[in-house]
Amino acid sequence: MATQGDNSASKECKGSSEANATTENTDNAILQAINGLKTEFSSKLDGLLSAVNSVKSELTRCQKRISETEERISNGEDDVVELN
Repeated sequence: MATQGDNSASKECKGSSEANATTENTDNAILQAINGLKTEFSSKLDGLLSAVNSVKSELTRCQKRISETEERISNGEDDVVELN
């Protein structure tokens, strides 16, 4: 025959297993949220990296054009000095 002590031990065991199940569900939800954020940030960072590379490429082309322009101006100034 079950005593009151046996019933409370049974309730504690049942409560403990329910708490473990709740903890596991919470842990799984947290891990799923982290994985979702990881995927979202990864795609956003890929887009950002692509934009940075595009700007870098444009700056390199602009720098090349400026160097060519400076060289033409310098050559023009040299020609003007020779004419004087």
